[in-house]
Amino acid sequence: MSRLFCICFFGTKIYPIFARMSKNENIINKVLIIDDEPQIRQLLARILGLEGYEVLQAGDCKAAVKQMEYSPNVVLCDVFLPDGNGVDFIKTIKKISPESEIILLTAHGNIPDGVQAIKNGAFDYITKGDDNNKIIPVVSRAMEQAKKNIGCLLYTSPSPRDMRRS
Repeated sequence: MSRLFCICFFGTKIYPIFARMSKNENIINKVLIIDDEPQIRQLLARILGLEGYEVLQAGDCKAAVKQMEYSPNVVLCDVFLPDGNGVDFIKTIKKISPESEIILLTAHGNIPDGVQAIKNGAFDYITKGDDNNKIIPVVSRAMEQAKKNIGCLLYTSPSPRDMRRS
């Protein structure tokens, strides 16, 4: 068991954070999938889970807001949801979690929605079906950006017991 040491910079203040973690534990790896189609959510969850991501799921905007309390680093969001529009929902996600990166997924991609999504703060805009091979690399790049957004310098130190032995 080792200790995670993280220095977070918020404005002009520095906050040291210590936490215990196992050797196999990923520091930051949560993905929230928001899609009203359960089959698509489950398929994406399986694919991302096999890649080592912890996956959260929501079927609409309301459920997604509740899932945001688990601090996902990347959000995969459908454009057309039962209680909202993913392009507009980006603003809500960014208010709750400004460091999260958002990837919009749509079955019917169009240029105006894509442009507006990027203006609203989306990391990328992908068409379902056409871009299946892009999902893992895009999520990976978004995860790296989310780590940078957090503003933490991560350092894994040995446990105090290991330090005494040296």
